[in-house]
Amino acid sequence: MRHLKYLLAAAAFLGVAAANFGNTQDSAPFDKPDTVVCVAPEFLRIPKTGFLTPFYHGDTQFEFKFYDHRDSLTKIQGDFDDIGFISLFKNYNDPNHTYTDADGTKKPLPITKIIMRYDRTDSDKWVRVDYGTNKFTDIRTYEQDIMTCDTVIRHAQQGNRDTIDIIRYYRTSE
Repeated sequence: MRHLKYLLAAAAFLGVAAANFGNTQDSAPFDKPDTVVCVAPEFLRIPKTGFLTPFYHGDTQFEFKFYDHRDSLTKIQGDFDDIGFISLFKNYNDPNHTYTDADGTKKPLPITKIIMRYDRTDSDKWVRVDYGTNKFTDIRTYEQDIMTCDTVIRHAQQGNRDTIDIIRYYRTSE
């Protein structure tokens, strides 16, 4: 039932007429989810989770962080016009190295390292820096050429409203 409510909210956002399902008196009220619509370069596409939230491979977390032209951490406001560069971080716990917390318990050392960076060099050009191989790759973007669209539901935590991300990805080439 919960997913039906999100689908109805997404359908309403997209301008699709949604039928009135069931008796509304028996239905629990819900807050309309926040909706984030953005257009992003294809190199950021992470299926199922999108790129706005961290994603996992096993117990390793990966996270994109966005910076403006003044090198300040920023959030996506729908497009990438104000983004100067993007960093991809890898977060994991190293079981071979430990630290002792305030309670005296030994814990694995948390590691955060940058593995990839995308620098905007022009309105339609980026440079990808792969820190693992030390390779630099020029990437050209074609913002008018939408390749795919993803819809991701981020469930609320600690009393916040749920969010529906509608992400349209435009074509890029190396």
